[in-house]
Amino acid sequence: MSASQFPHDRFSYMRALPKGDSPEEVGFLPFAIMDTYQKLFLSFKAWHTNPSEDERKAIERNITYYVGLLGHYVGDGSMPLHLTIHHDGWKGDNPNGYATSKVHGSMESYADANIDPEDLKSELKAPVLLQDPFNDLIKYLNASKLAFPSCNLCVT
Repeated sequence: MSASQFPHDRFSYMRALPKGDSPEEVGFLPFAIMDTYQKLFLSFKAWHTNPSEDERKAIERNITYYVGLLGHYVGDGSMPLHLTIHHDGWKGDNPNGYATSKVHGSMESYADANIDPEDLKSELKAPVLLQDPFNDLIKYLNASKLAFPSCNLCVT
C-alpha cells in the first residue's frame, strides 16, 4: 500500500487491518508519531505567542518532553521488529519454532551491547522540511520494511 493509500485516521486503519489482526497487537505507531508531532508543533506555536515567563518555562518543559518522545517513536519506526505483530515474540502458528516471548528486550539489549553509535554517524542525514508529514512518515516506515522484508509489518 502506498503512503497516499495508507488510512489517515485510526478508525479507517482499524477497519483496513487483515482479518484476525487486532489493533492492540498491530499497534498505532504512525498515529502515536503524528499525535506527538502535532503536540510539538502546537507547543512551539504557543511559545511564540509571547506568554509570560512562567508560561514559557512550562511550554519549554513540554517541548523538551515531546522532542524526546517523538525521537523515541521515530527511532522505533526504524527498527523492523517494532513494526511487526511479533514485536515481543512470535504470534500465531509457529512452524519454525521462533521465540514466543521476551524478544523485544533481548533484541534491544543486544543492540545496545554490540552497536557503537560512532559507527552510525555516517548514516545521519541533514534535516529536511516535511511537505506532507503523514505521507512522509508512512514512506519512512515502509523504508524500514524494505530494509527487512521478511517482517510481517503493519505498514505495507
